Amino acid sequence: MVVMHWVIILCCLFLIVPSGAGQPGIGLSTPVVEELVIDSFPFVYQNQFRVYNKGTEERVFVISVSAPYKDVLDWITVDTSVFTLPPGETRVIQFSVYAESGYQGEYEIAFRPTLLPTQTAPAPGSAMAQLAMSAAYNLTLIVTEEAGSIRPPEAEVTPEKPRELTKTVQELEETKATAVRPFDTPLLINVPAQVYQHEPTPLAVTFAEGEEPTELGFVLVSPSGKTYSLPSEATFSFDEKGTWSALIVIGDEIIAGNPMEVEYSLSKDLQHRILPQYGIFILVIIGAGIGVFLWRRHR
Repeated sequence: MVVMHWVIILCCLFLIVPSGAGQPGIGLSTPVVEELVIDSFPFVYQNQFRVYNKGTEERVFVISVSAPYKDVLDWITVDTSVFTLPPGETRVIQFSVYAESGYQGEYEIAFRPTLLPTQTAPAPGSAMAQLAMSAAYNLTLIVTEEAGSIRPPEAEVTPEKPRELTKTVQELEETKATAVRPFDTPLLINVPAQVYQHEPTPLAVTFAEGEEPTELGFVLVSPSGKTYSLPSEATFSFDEKGTWSALIVIGDEIIAGNPMEVEYSLSKDLQHRILPQYGIFILVIIGAGIGVFLWRRHR
């Protein structure tokens, strides 16, 4: 009979990346467990860490996960990879390790929450840009000789790019990793902080100078986790109320992110959704009502 290994550890350590007054900052509360021994398969482990926004503004955070081999990376899942946090608020990130089989050896898993910059570099005439800030929780998995066979020769996963962003954001329910790329070219970003649900909203991002990469664009993440990929200039109608994340990407790599608050307005809903979609039916019903009224008056 196969015995399933279920481990839940809730004790935590507390790590803070300090921030000065008025500056962004990230805090990370991590489990005390830094090493797990896998002596048989299948193996299941569950735990959590907590991310803190230590700054003074609402910001976008992403969770990256890296591992030395693709099959080991596939053991890891986290419940979300992109989220926003108001200042002083926290977010609990659930993660799990599920391995049906594996090779013997030691594998270091790195969970890295990153606070995205809202800008990549100083735009002309502006103050210095904010930099991406991150903290990390490292977990070592040790597969014993009794549990796994010797690993055949194969290439390791590049730590800087363990998994493509596009695959990650399209599968948030089983996120593996994201890649955050430092970038030193100033951007001109048109991303409003507040918009209305269903109202068409123009979005644009361009470089302040120099040639633009053809893959520059947006990935919008809704409060429920749905994602939308857009080109660098687009008009988008937000279909959910709440806080969205507007990620600025070059291909599969995130370079910046901005939170967007989407609010509901009945007048905007009537103007941009109800009347365009159901206006003809409303007119038919009103016309039929008027016709019945006039017919009854002349009877």
